[in-house]
Amino acid sequence: MEFTELESKMIARLRNHQRTWPKIRWALLLIGAGGLVIWGYFFFLIIGSLKAKWSNENLPVVILLYPWCLIMLHISCGLTVYALANWYGNAKEMLLLKLLEAKQK
Repeated sequence: MEFTELESKMIARLRNHQRTWPKIRWALLLIGAGGLVIWGYFFFLIIGSLKAKWSNENLPVVILLYPWCLIMLHISCGLTVYALANWYGNAKEMLLLKLLEAKQK
């Protein structure tokens, strides 16, 4: 079976992605879980400072950090979920590569 140059590049990218995924998944999991811990800690510090004392001194800090914490918690959660959902790799990519290998034999 003959492939065009573009198709050959795409197949090479898929194979490279399959080969590097085990290292990438651990990096995504560590970054995501670390982000959840760090930004979760900041989030609870902000909430605790609001419960302890509401003043004009801590209001600018809360206004600046609260949305940033929520955004970073969302990103960290997304990284963790993506790594766990695709732990064994993308099923479509694996199937496509197996079909290509079977077809070439």
